[in-house]
Amino acid sequence: MKPLLRAVLIVDAMLLLGFGVLFVLTPWQALFNALQLANIQPAMLGQAFGIALLGLAWLAFHAAVNGELTTPVARVVGHVNWLIGVLTVVWSFGTGNGPALAAAGRVLSAMAGIALIVLGLGGVRLASAVRRREKAQVLEARDAKRPAEPAPASAPQQRVEPVVGRPVAPAAPAASDRLSGSVAFDARPPSRD
Repeated sequence: MKPLLRAVLIVDAMLLLGFGVLFVLTPWQALFNALQLANIQPAMLGQAFGIALLGLAWLAFHAAVNGELTTPVARVVGHVNWLIGVLTVVWSFGTGNGPALAAAGRVLSAMAGIALIVLGLGGVRLASAVRRREKAQVLEARDAKRPAEPAPASAPQQRVEPVVGRPVAPAAPAASDRLSGSVAFDARPPSRD
């Protein structure tokens, strides 16, 4: 799945690169008139948006090459794409205050918006699936490294009961104790009869 996610990131990078270059060229009025696009005023906002899209394009391409960045960047770029798609659809049909587009321009804008929504949500879902798979692989590797725990004993151990009885009298003092003149004391408590 990760190679598929990398391919989606490369497609995202190309789309972001194309639109980024187009927006950086906002001051070129003749180009926007030839493409029958609405002019962005002030041009500085269009250029700033273009630079942001170029940065996202670079990040998407870099994430397609660097495996550690693939999943988080794909999620971010996917969210940006579907949000731009929703905005495009809303501005194409939802409001009459948007850029003046012909009927064919509205349909093309709506189709582009829907394509961005599908591409963005698909990238987000694919990134989530890859992330879940990577976490499962990490857990499996961790479990494989963990030493096996001993199996519990199948037969329960029998309980040992203490023996209760009268204490045994100590042995007679040794001969060496008698010769030294020491007195032997009985360590038992006195009995109560």
